[in-house]
Amino acid sequence: MSRLTIKVPFHDGEATSGYASRLAAANGVDGSDFGALMEIGWLPLLYGKEDALFRLSSVCGIDVSTLSRGFVRPDSSGTAAAVQINGEQLTKAQVLRWDPRYCPQCVREDIATSTGAVEARPYQRLDSLVTFIRTCEAHDVMLRRAEPVVEYRHRRDFARRIKFEIIEGHLDAAPVVKRHTAFERYIASRLHGRVTDTPWMDGMPLHVVGRMCEVVGGAELFGFDFKFRALSEEDWVDAAARGFEIMSRGEVGFVEFLYSLHGNFWKSSADFGGRSVYGTLYVYLQANPDPGYDSIRNIMKDIALDNFPLGPGDDFFGTVTCRRVHSVRTGSLISRFADRTLHKLLIAAGLVDPATKGTNPNKVLINGDRMETFIRGADDLLVGPAAREYLGISLSTWKSLLADGFIQPCIRSASGENVKSLFRRSDLDDFASKLEAQVTAPLASRTSFISLPTAASRVHRPITEVLNFLLAGKLKYVAKAEVGPRFQAICLDLEELRDLVRLTPLPGHNLRTVEKLLNTTTPVVRKLISNGHLAAETAINPGNKTPQVVVRPEVLEAFAGTFISLHNIAIAQNTNIKAVRRDLVARGILPAIDGKDVGATFYRMKDLDPKS
Repeated sequence: MSRLTIKVPFHDGEATSGYASRLAAANGVDGSDFGALMEIGWLPLLYGKEDALFRLSSVCGIDVSTLSRGFVRPDSSGTAAAVQINGEQLTKAQVLRWDPRYCPQCVREDIATSTGAVEARPYQRLDSLVTFIRTCEAHDVMLRRAEPVVEYRHRRDFARRIKFEIIEGHLDAAPVVKRHTAFERYIASRLHGRVTDTPWMDGMPLHVVGRMCEVVGGAELFGFDFKFRALSEEDWVDAAARGFEIMSRGEVGFVEFLYSLHGNFWKSSADFGGRSVYGTLYVYLQANPDPGYDSIRNIMKDIALDNFPLGPGDDFFGTVTCRRVHSVRTGSLISRFADRTLHKLLIAAGLVDPATKGTNPNKVLINGDRMETFIRGADDLLVGPAAREYLGISLSTWKSLLADGFIQPCIRSASGENVKSLFRRSDLDDFASKLEAQVTAPLASRTSFISLPTAASRVHRPITEVLNFLLAGKLKYVAKAEVGPRFQAICLDLEELRDLVRLTPLPGHNLRTVEKLLNTTTPVVRKLISNGHLAAETAINPGNKTPQVVVRPEVLEAFAGTFISLHNIAIAQNTNIKAVRRDLVARGILPAIDGKDVGATFYRMKDLDPKS
């Protein structure tokens, strides 16, 4: 192996394999023959063998460190990356070593500004090897892929491929104009070891950063479920550029992008799944086990756990082991309630917005801990009839207890939701325990013990009034039967209760009695009172403890001794009212109380007495 006399310069940013191809062309042979003649080994050089690089350095007289800047090496990091360029990891598919790409304008400039064999003048830019870079920074045009060649040995021979492009006239075709992007500049900067200002992305392998920018941008521009094959090279330029705008903002930008995808899912009729929410991004990461993407997967999993009903046993980049959010559907699976019933209960309990009525139960969400707490309590719930039966309370008594707040539903019936009020068994037990705590004597100690509801009925008092006496400790004798429902088992001393509820009798006659004593009607009595002819007062009825209008006996006696109705005069004279009225008119006696005012005509008794 000896040094060559015909050499070509190694350009800054040139691919080492492309340089070897130009060196071969300058000496009149193809790359394969050059490798054999110079004992370099063409394929070992293409596959990144270090000894081939050293032999090339000896042949061309260029330092190994200089040639290394454009050298594609195999990667041994254990990730999906197959190659390295200046320490940056890329997959085999992301480095184009078979069909080279080039900028037609750069090739023409290289030919015009260099000397020697024409095919040895254009040099292969290292950037053009990486699929993420699709445009020429110098000319803002799309890189062009060299047309296929017949001979297999020439596929990776850059100088031969360019010579073929020139001969066939492909170089003369107008290039596609496309502006070079910030994303491509970022990729190139990392390839060449230049400092960048994106710490979050800089911490990821280059093959991960590039692909994530493409996929994120593709979802943003072409729909979350876009297809890779549907995008042209120009589309990928736009997609990667948009993805870089998002990803360069760091984790915050990526998280905001993920949340933007959630809106499509909530508007759709699809059930939750990684693909139904995150589309192509999820599918790609799910199918790609490369640990380089783990940080991305972890972020997505964390966001999904916070926003969707994922739980133990579900699959989202592996088996899920915890739950943060429940849906009505997942809640129903761990409860005794069907989807619709649980949904109604949650609405009635104020845990779910009533506007979600009719929504897919998979899409009605609630905090996982709150749902499980509710379900644990819901297993203890009873509807009204079952709750009454549990305590042994009649319907009328039950209504009274609810009205006065002795028993409270934990979930009240919701208008329009067809949900009955529900009661916790534990609350019912607490109520019964409060009653039982008042027990002071054994049932056999007194013969006058009767059940609480019966005792209230016997003394003609509302059950709630008797309960107030009981819970306030005003009853000395309270017992409990050994059998029967807990409410019915509470027994009170009837005689003691009678003494407690006994009140002062009414201080006068009620209106019904006044009506009978005056031999008139209740409406007439009411008119007499309201018009001030008959004094009355309000007193509490000792029977039902309600306000009642009464007339004291002395007041009624004074009224009856002063006035008499026309009706009663007719009865006393055994005649009819018309005859009595004609007689009184003839005698010039006028009514003391006009019938038009009270409904009956009254006369003063002294006016009727001829002696007075």
